[in-house]
Amino acid sequence: MRQLIWIGKSRDKASKDLTAIKQMKDETGIILHDHGKIIQRWLKHFEKLLNEENVRVKTEGGGANKGLTMDISRDEVEQTVEKMKNGKAVGPGQIPVEVWKCLGKKGIELLWDLMKKIWRQEEMPDEWRTSVLIPIFKG
Repeated sequence: MRQLIWIGKSRDKASKDLTAIKQMKDETGIILHDHGKIIQRWLKHFEKLLNEENVRVKTEGGGANKGLTMDISRDEVEQTVEKMKNGKAVGPGQIPVEVWKCLGKKGIELLWDLMKKIWRQEEMPDEWRTSVLIPIFKG
């Protein structure tokens, strides 16, 4: 009986598996079928989503803080690594969070040294500024 249920579930799942989006609606609700138009729709969608400006509230006397700033503390790095969830997608460095957790204190020291260097140079690697978004159909 369990095998029959398993076979049924796997066949049902296989029948719902999508390899490409064949159609989608534009801003006005018109269904798009052309692949090029669908790509352009996704582009517009994510540009709007990721480049939305928040309303800024003006404060009097506010300006750039030209004073000294505190370095990143080892505790900050350790607490941040502890809060990170396992099994998440890796970034451009291809290092999963499980590696940093597995390395223990030595990993925290390495990561802390890297963060201090970036903080002092006031410049982060360009690779860290990019991300990949993959829209997944959940219908």
